[in-house]
Amino acid sequence: MATGWVGVLASSGREFLSIVGKLLLALVACNLPRKVWSRFGAALPVDLMPIPAAALVLLAGGVLGFYGFLDFASDAASQNNRAMLEIAEMQASGEAPQGPEASAAMSVSLTMLSALAFALLTPTGLFCTYLLLSGFTRIVSSILDDPRGDPLIGLAHALGARFLARRVEKRERREREGREGPEVSDRILDACRADLPGADLVVVASRRKPEWTPGTILDTGERFFRVGRAVERDLPVGLRTFYPLTEVPGAEAFRRIVRYEVPRTAP
Repeated sequence: MATGWVGVLASSGREFLSIVGKLLLALVACNLPRKVWSRFGAALPVDLMPIPAAALVLLAGGVLGFYGFLDFASDAASQNNRAMLEIAEMQASGEAPQGPEASAAMSVSLTMLSALAFALLTPTGLFCTYLLLSGFTRIVSSILDDPRGDPLIGLAHALGARFLARRVEKRERREREGREGPEVSDRILDACRADLPGADLVVVASRRKPEWTPGTILDTGERFFRVGRAVERDLPVGLRTFYPLTEVPGAEAFRRIVRYEVPRTAP
């Protein structure tokens, strides 16, 4: 019987530790950008922890700021005292004029300027100020049903994602250009030769044309063509993009027109 109770308690303890661990991990995960929260799915209760996570950030900023300011004020007071002693010595030796205006040096630690100097002019103060502002704004946004992660982490994530996306794009573009070969002028094919029934003309391009989306109207000067869905094919000369064109009456109202000069030569 005792062994059974021990097993139940041990199982309950493991479940409790598992729940606590998930809550702690969720607190950390809430500092990540909101767009990545869905990746955790049901593994972590991230949706329950935005306000506690922001409150911890706010508390950390307050505690670190309080003790950091005490150290800053103590150092400022020590420096001020040394300055007062130096002035007193200079007055005693006659190197400085006598009078309260020369000896009165108000300690920075006793003025409001000391708090501003600590918050805005010291690394620790700037860090604590950021934590306070970040925690407060995140709590407010969570109350307004718009929870979010840490702004700096979000900015770093966005910049990193953009950098990686550009690297992938450059690599893919280099690989594609390697398959396409040297850039050459467009060629015009008959729809039957291109095996694209329903088109009046087909433009064969050695490079993709991002502005030629399906439905785009090409103005060739004398005729108008609507661009169809592009088709990519590997030819002996390299990868080519086929754009089927269908002639449309010029009297229609067009929303998007691209000027295009039809090549005079055909393959």
